[in-house]
Amino acid sequence: MTTLIGQEFGGYRIISQVGKGGMATVYKAFQSSLDRYVAVKVMPPFYAQEDDTFLKRFKREARSVAKLRHPNILMVIDFGEHDGLTYIVMEYVDAGTLTDRLGSPMPLNDIATIIDQVAGALDHGHGQGVVHRDVKPSNILLPKPNWPLLTDFGLAKIVGGSQLTITGSIAGTPAYMSPEQGQGEPVDSRSDIYSLGIVLYEMATGRVPYHAETPMAVVVKHIIEPLPLPRSINPSLPEEIERVILKALAKRPADRYQRVKDMSNALMEACERVGAPTILKETVIEDVAVETPHPAVEKRSVVEREVSQIPTEPAPEEPPFVPIPSTPLAEPPVMVPTSTPPPPVAAVPTPSATSRFLKDNRWMKWAIPAGLVVGFLCIVGFAAIIIPPILNGMKPTETVEIDRMTVSEHIDLGYEFYDAGDYDEAKNEFEAAIGLGSEDLDMYFTLADSYFALNNNDEAVRVLENAVAIGPNEAWVHESAGWFYQSLDLHEDAIGQFERALDLDPEAEWVFEGLAFSYEALGEFDKADEIWGMIGSGDLGEDPYVLEEQGWEYLFKDDFVAAEQAFSRAIELDPSLLSAWRGLSDTYWYQGNNQSAVDVLQAALEGNPPEAWVYEQIGLLYWELGEYDASIEAYELAIDLDPDWTLAYGEISDLYYEIGEYDSAVGVLERGLAANPERSDILEYLGWLYIDFGEYENAISVFQGSTEIDPYYTWNYYGLALAYEYSGRFDEAGVALETASANSFDDPWLESSIGWEYIELGRCDLAIIHFEIALQIDSSLQDAQDGIETCGG
Repeated sequence: MTTLIGQEFGGYRIISQVGKGGMATVYKAFQSSLDRYVAVKVMPPFYAQEDDTFLKRFKREARSVAKLRHPNILMVIDFGEHDGLTYIVMEYVDAGTLTDRLGSPMPLNDIATIIDQVAGALDHGHGQGVVHRDVKPSNILLPKPNWPLLTDFGLAKIVGGSQLTITGSIAGTPAYMSPEQGQGEPVDSRSDIYSLGIVLYEMATGRVPYHAETPMAVVVKHIIEPLPLPRSINPSLPEEIERVILKALAKRPADRYQRVKDMSNALMEACERVGAPTILKETVIEDVAVETPHPAVEKRSVVEREVSQIPTEPAPEEPPFVPIPSTPLAEPPVMVPTSTPPPPVAAVPTPSATSRFLKDNRWMKWAIPAGLVVGFLCIVGFAAIIIPPILNGMKPTETVEIDRMTVSEHIDLGYEFYDAGDYDEAKNEFEAAIGLGSEDLDMYFTLADSYFALNNNDEAVRVLENAVAIGPNEAWVHESAGWFYQSLDLHEDAIGQFERALDLDPEAEWVFEGLAFSYEALGEFDKADEIWGMIGSGDLGEDPYVLEEQGWEYLFKDDFVAAEQAFSRAIELDPSLLSAWRGLSDTYWYQGNNQSAVDVLQAALEGNPPEAWVYEQIGLLYWELGEYDASIEAYELAIDLDPDWTLAYGEISDLYYEIGEYDSAVGVLERGLAANPERSDILEYLGWLYIDFGEYENAISVFQGSTEIDPYYTWNYYGLALAYEYSGRFDEAGVALETASANSFDDPWLESSIGWEYIELGRCDLAIIHFEIALQIDSSLQDAQDGIETCGG
């Protein structure tokens, strides 16, 4: 891919590259239409390759993420496709990350403050049906010490594959990955709870619980190895806090907290019991360094006064309704990440001991989906786990005579520096060991990784070449070098190493996946297809996870016959692999055979523990078949299994509404609200129903309650304005409309909708202002152009 710097890209002028990884390249860009800087994440070209199916799925997932509005979520403001490349546009905030503060135990009040706000962000996303899938410190920005912004929400699913995307492979960061995610099983909000629990563990102890030489080995530890007790690492940690961590990190999702806010509430209560200092939240907007002010888009109220775009304080526990301010507020900053994240750490290769363990215990591969390595490499550039140095006083001083140290002492000290994130000192120690004649291959790969972390890829390649020269007949050496070259985007070199590894160990079927991935990255799709076809062919043996991976690959290419065969064989080998059942169901669904899709999921439930997402999927399929009673029954079973699943309440309410059972539509939402009283999305659903039924006072009350819970979701204000208008309270309707516009976060559809509402109020002068704002945001929006024409403009 040629450089994008200096080019116009989807309406954004690319200024510079600020980060790069396997998942995306991040650019600083300027949006001239709004006079502001933004961050543009561009996906690698092989994700799109002009494939309409992928683009449809990409837009579907990105749209869900772009709807998230929360003071602790970095906002996605645009997404699209340009010249065959898919991209996501985000706010641009000058901030470090939580990674910068790690390395030793943090104060309890800081821990609880940050975890509570991140949990609120996750809880908001979960309520919208979006699972983050990659919660980790480097995805938690800190514009102020105790104000976190969660970024990359849902990005791992968008580009890493899922049941509905490319290959069904896993995307995530092994150090923070839940056991079920590592096993390739469908994930839900409880997977995010586990990942946040790892972040909590690291904040409380100064380190993550599991360390190993390879990503695969780390995932295995998450799945089977008992959790090292936090108090064994930090004896001063109160037992009450340890109990919260242990529950959050239960291996089985059913044994964890079932909602992320339950986890944060338990942590806050534990802090209160141990007498932690009062926890205060920082002001959200004040004093955040931003490169440019928000564009001076003139927005005027019904009395022609300026309003701010967003509130300058974070949402209080019970915020009041936010009316249009009587005096102008300071223009808020544009929130988009500006700081370059800490240097990423490349995949550390498989050591000989680990490779022998996996080879001699082949059942272990069934605990790790074959897509893990691909998913890990897709995110490795953004999966940096960098612990600031904690070895105060331990670095060699000028009086230490290094040449008197033994090889093993150099290596041990090198690993200490490496584990502490001091890669410069680590590589010095490893180079000293090599200078004394060491040929420790594990150490060579760690040295290469240290150079990679220091952005010195040339030296990393030199070390890799030396490692291969030392171990020319070791399959694991060539395999590990292949993964490393792949993380450096040196796919031709990776292919050479993978092929040599397969020459030495023809049964290493997981290496074929790396080989196919590199051919895809080079655009040689026919060759990649040939390799995918070899996986599970009999000569390589049959691994259900590999076959499932192959099934998603075929489904992505619309080869439904091959996809059906791969998924069916995976299920035959491992009937408990629910993600393969989902793949087979999707294969029938994409061909328009909904009944077979339902039958597959029903069969999956016969021999496996019930899962809420399976019943929800059955409900959707029955709805499409017009079998409404069966659909409602399936949805109700999903809710019974997971009463906190707010999306299911909304879907079943929509179904009741469609078939004209209005009382039941309201009743379902009221039941969901009783189980989840703080869910603004359920209140919003209820508000629109009340408007449709003409119960405007009820709608007003519900929308007001929703804005108090989530004052940043501005469509609530629009609904409130409609309810006021239909009640004849026109002045209050105008105030609500202007509050919606002031907090619109540059939503052209909202601005256009406000314009049409002003037409209903007989104020074309104000309507035109909002239509023009909408067109400044999106000049192609026909709805706004029609509005101007209606007003005679």
